[in-house]
Amino acid sequence: MNSDRSIVDDSFDVGIIVTLPNQQAMDLYLKHPVHTNAVEYVLKPLLKKITVYDMR
Repeated sequence: MNSDRSIVDDSFDVGIIVTLPNQQAMDLYLKHPVHTNAVEYVLKPLLKKITVYDMR
């Protein structure tokens, strides 16, 4: 649904939220083969663009 508020990012169809307890867990997650393979072989072939908002 498009928003009439300029502050709202409505430029995407799907959003994924991953919450991790700390930086170490995030570092492990980013390098994990399940994650890297999912990005490379599942997400990238389906998407025109990937945007990451890193909230630390």
